[in-house]
Amino acid sequence: MTPRRRLVPLALLALALGLGGCSSVNLVPRGAVELGTITPELTVHSHWGVEVGDGVGYRHTPLAPLLDAGRLYLADRYGWVYARDSDDGHLLWRHDLGLDLSVGIGESGNQLLLGSGAELIALAKADGHELWRKRLPSALASRPIRADDKLLLMLVDGTLQVVDSIDGRPLWDQQEKMPPLSLHGAPAPVVAGERVFAGFANGRLRALRLDDGEPIWTAQVASARGRNELERMVDLDARLQVGHGMVFAAAYQGQVGAYSLINGRQYWSRPDLSVVNDLLLTDEALYVSDSNGTLWALAWRDGATLWKQEALAHRDLSAPVQQGDYLLVGDYGGYLHWLRRSDGGLVARTRVERVAERHGLQDSEQPDNGFPEDRTLLVAPLVGDGQVFAMDKRGVLEAYRVTPLNAAE
Repeated sequence: MTPRRRLVPLALLALALGLGGCSSVNLVPRGAVELGTITPELTVHSHWGVEVGDGVGYRHTPLAPLLDAGRLYLADRYGWVYARDSDDGHLLWRHDLGLDLSVGIGESGNQLLLGSGAELIALAKADGHELWRKRLPSALASRPIRADDKLLLMLVDGTLQVVDSIDGRPLWDQQEKMPPLSLHGAPAPVVAGERVFAGFANGRLRALRLDDGEPIWTAQVASARGRNELERMVDLDARLQVGHGMVFAAAYQGQVGAYSLINGRQYWSRPDLSVVNDLLLTDEALYVSDSNGTLWALAWRDGATLWKQEALAHRDLSAPVQQGDYLLVGDYGGYLHWLRRSDGGLVARTRVERVAERHGLQDSEQPDNGFPEDRTLLVAPLVGDGQVFAMDKRGVLEAYRVTPLNAAE
């Protein structure tokens, strides 16, 4: 699962939380379209489900699960970390870190990596015991990425820091000047060969040498424009995609573009798209979920529109992920939507539910405090081990098996 960004600058987010932490809010995004009927092509079966601690509460904390070697690693905001069997959800171990988490979950060999503010924590995959902690110059902005014997860390102050994967010892860093306002989060860097590609909140895309951080080239994906700092935000918040000899990048209030791996020369751009969700690149297309909730399939060669789907507009969509011939996205109401990759047609839908709710044992719309629950699928669904895993902000996780309709029993 890949974390999704909310269109809220850090300063305004803090203000909103400070003023309205206990008040009732409307959880329906403005302009969200109603879900229409679809003609199903797939059968979606809930295989198992659990509750991951207390979820992320009111925070917008991207604690994406990690799937590795038949295990699903999970965490809640309050520091509980879990390992479960991916086939049946059986609990293998759990560990209480005793602190709030802000980033997770990365991995490095036999280690799990999590962030709590400016602290990087490593746990053993085998049983969850703590291996080491490392204090960082600034808070982590996305989960760590491993490349050989190195960990790549994006920090909220605009620093890309590279540390040793065994003990967290600093190796090199590069920093970009941050604008006054920024979206909440930053994309994890991408490694291709001996190069690191990273996007920053000032709209820049940089290529660096993995070995020592030496700059190779810089491209300006988007430039700040507007009368105030809100209008001037051009964060590269979507994680980059590398393939076909190009780097694909997207900016908020900017554009989607393709750049040469060798020298950063721009091949094409689409200035009509504002994007914060991660991109998805396949052999035939670049798939984009824009900030208005429209899904696009673009030709990776020249950026031409292959199709677009507006039936989920303004539903606060997750990044798209691939499952065979289909795309999969989540939305603010906890719904999962399957679309054909060929033409964007909607072919299946389900909703993440608590186990008791799915069996009709309790009202799924109202928690005990009387306020509506935030069921947003904050991170993109995870596809692997023959299943789809989806988790909402409540910490409710379900594992699904998906089959063609004519193959269902």
